[in-house]
Amino acid sequence: MYIKELTLTDYRNYNNVKINFNIGINVFWGDNGAGKTNILEAIYLTSAGRSHRTSRDKDMIRQGAQDAFINIKVIRKDGEIDVNMMIPQNGSKRIKVNGKYINRIAQLMGIVTAVIFSPEDLKLVKEGPEERRRFIDIFISQIKPDYLYNLQKYYKILENRNKTLKDIKYGHASRDLLAVWNEQLAYIGTELLEQRLYFVDKICAEVSDIHEYITDHKENLKLRYKSTLSLSGNIKQNFISALNQRFDADINMGTTTIGPHRDDMIILVNDMDMRYYGSQGQQRTAALSLKLGQLEVTEDLIGESPVLLLDDVMSELDIMRQNMLMSYMKRYQTMMTCIRKSDYLEQYDKKTFFYVENGQVSI
Repeated sequence: MYIKELTLTDYRNYNNVKINFNIGINVFWGDNGAGKTNILEAIYLTSAGRSHRTSRDKDMIRQGAQDAFINIKVIRKDGEIDVNMMIPQNGSKRIKVNGKYINRIAQLMGIVTAVIFSPEDLKLVKEGPEERRRFIDIFISQIKPDYLYNLQKYYKILENRNKTLKDIKYGHASRDLLAVWNEQLAYIGTELLEQRLYFVDKICAEVSDIHEYITDHKENLKLRYKSTLSLSGNIKQNFISALNQRFDADINMGTTTIGPHRDDMIILVNDMDMRYYGSQGQQRTAALSLKLGQLEVTEDLIGESPVLLLDDVMSELDIMRQNMLMSYMKRYQTMMTCIRKSDYLEQYDKKTFFYVENGQVSI
């Protein structure tokens, strides 16, 4: 798969810009604040259905504009696909695929497949479980779009259960009502959990090999899924039993304290949890290994090459890791940002440099 063309209208600092991409390496260079990252963000938005930088859609609308528009054309094995996205000031995004509106973000997943690596990915290793759950969820959703649909259903059921817990606490509902939500939450939650376990196991083997290679066999990286539930035997029944056992605690806290929404993926290097014991260099290398593993597994499972998005990361890596990353750039269409043109790209024939300044892009 490769991206042929991107058009942005009233998106971030862009009034209107159209970019035709090289099938190899595309380098966006210019000063900080010029809008380089905005291009990568727009591509990622059509891939994951959400920005990697903000949870507020209106942040992506150009100041003074009512709506923002993204049009992206991708070439896949089954032909060209055209995706149009409108981002309004209020309400949900409106998306067309080949001229037809889609009803759910899950229908967008897997059309534009992209993996992004940015300095913010350090959060994936050093911050709380939410960052790693988000990584797992986006990773799976791009391969299995129905996973996102089930995830959205799970959170809707969770919202209803939490509301019922509060109603019970203040005497506005009967405990019997929880049985319905427990059954539904356990059913969907078990499906999510089984998918997560499968994909974490799948990516673990790949990430372990990559990490060993880029650390010159000095470090061994493992991933361990840490669930709030017992994973032995019947997971759904374990889930329901645990919800019943946690009834008093959940009532007191007014929220559901166990389930996939509370799980984590532990990143271990030489059997040490990187969140607490890794240096920043080790944490950055672990994040790089995870993203490269995601790239490899995604390609293997969907039968298409994802697009690699690199947001000003070369300056954060030493020479060995730069070389490792560049070996991947030979295999995938790559969009990367940097402040200056750099000589480490001289070895590539298929490359295009785009100069970005004040919301304008030129070759």
